[in-house]
Amino acid sequence: MSIKHYLLLAAILVLGTSAYAQAYVWSPRNTGAVAGGASNAIPFWGTSSTYQQLHEKETMGAVLSIKGMGFRPANSTKVLGRSWDMRLTMSHTSVAAAASNRTFTTNLGSTRTIVFGTATTWPKFTWKDFTMSGTTPAFTIPFNTPFVYLSSLGNLCWEWRWKNATLADRPRMDASNGLTQKGATLASVGTGCTATGKTSPATATMAAVPFGTRAYQHNLQIALTNGANNANAMLVLGASNTTAAIGWCAPIITPLLLMPVTTGSTGSFQLKESLAKLSGMAPFNLYAQFGFTDTGLPAQVGLSNVAGYTTPSVPGAHGIARWFAFNLTANGAELATTGSGGQPGYGLSTAWLQ
Repeated sequence: MSIKHYLLLAAILVLGTSAYAQAYVWSPRNTGAVAGGASNAIPFWGTSSTYQQLHEKETMGAVLSIKGMGFRPANSTKVLGRSWDMRLTMSHTSVAAAASNRTFTTNLGSTRTIVFGTATTWPKFTWKDFTMSGTTPAFTIPFNTPFVYLSSLGNLCWEWRWKNATLADRPRMDASNGLTQKGATLASVGTGCTATGKTSPATATMAAVPFGTRAYQHNLQIALTNGANNANAMLVLGASNTTAAIGWCAPIITPLLLMPVTTGSTGSFQLKESLAKLSGMAPFNLYAQFGFTDTGLPAQVGLSNVAGYTTPSVPGAHGIARWFAFNLTANGAELATTGSGGQPGYGLSTAWLQ
């Protein structure tokens, strides 16, 4: 069983599940209840633009019949009205956020459907001036026909192409940013046992760490160092801290989930998974501790300290990506084949009209 199953089960046991009963379902999930914590003026800024956003299935929910999409400002300042000639395409895709890139056709996958406009027409879309705050959409783009999203078909990518904007200022819309939505490591509790042949205690850590060179995307990493070498071990996950002592090293947490693991030749172990896998979960504390076999210790068992971590408000930020090309003063960017910028782990909070 992978870490996503353990953490998902832990979160459900601790918090229960949350349901979205409103007329909109938001992605990244949780942005229906809290702001995404960032802003994004693209694609609304400029005269013409091509903009893509990819949403991994964990950020979407299981089955959605999408009738339109909406956005909201990043704060309560006034956003001026405008209009464009626009075409909007939706698709399922096998591409993950971390694997997406500036080539627009690469990110779009199967079941491509033009949901606003047609292959030859660019109808006008208009929004009026608005000032608002909170988590409701400021405006919604209605689709010609609903797009049925099925998580079994993969992730979702939408592509917005427009030209002839009547206003080219920078309206900042609510967005999610993986650099800020990465949770926090809690203070360590207790001191682990010093394993046979080691000079310092066994140490458990929990932290958000970037994966690869994708600075906006993070994994939750649970790691053990200085355990017994090549030993059978157990990763214990808990919902709360404890001061219960066993008599020869660190206090132990009350087990919520147990995961058998094996340490390597240096007594280490590491488990990590994208924070996007926690999408939809409200923030919660998670605690981890390792136990390992060691014939040189009492009861032939050693323990690490207790490590803790608080999950981010919008973990789904790590499962989205944006790519864009835009022209501030002229048409032409609506025909772009390659983006001029963008990144995985950053994108607009998007409301799907049900």
